[in-house]
Amino acid sequence: MKDIPPRPSVPQHPILLFDGICNLCNAGVQFILKHESAAILRFAAMQTESGRKILESNGIVEFPSSMILLDDNKIHTRSAAVCQLANYLRRPWRWLRWAVLVPAPIRDWVYDWIARHRYGWFGKTEQCQVPSEADRARFI
Repeated sequence: MKDIPPRPSVPQHPILLFDGICNLCNAGVQFILKHESAAILRFAAMQTESGRKILESNGIVEFPSSMILLDDNKIHTRSAAVCQLANYLRRPWRWLRWAVLVPAPIRDWVYDWIARHRYGWFGKTEQCQVPSEADRARFI
């Protein structure tokens, strides 16, 4: 899936759509919450009603095998989403944004390989993670 052209429904706050039943994805969200430089990002599991509505309002009709970042009037997917997310992290994690210098086909191949194996390696849960009281306002 390539970056999709901007649509009017791209939100004011950046939103990360993630696979809510994937243990790796949930760990990634917890990592971002812990290392984010400012509490700007909002989160939505794709399996939730609000997550599905955001997907549909942005023209994404099938459940993607990629996290999606809606930011800067763009929809970032796969490795581009990871590189863009790094901009919101504190140092030294912010330096991961320089991974964008690796050609996209190579980055996306690595991303897709991990995505294909994520359930087998990290498992999955039967239900979406419930955020802590402190983080609840950050989830849509």
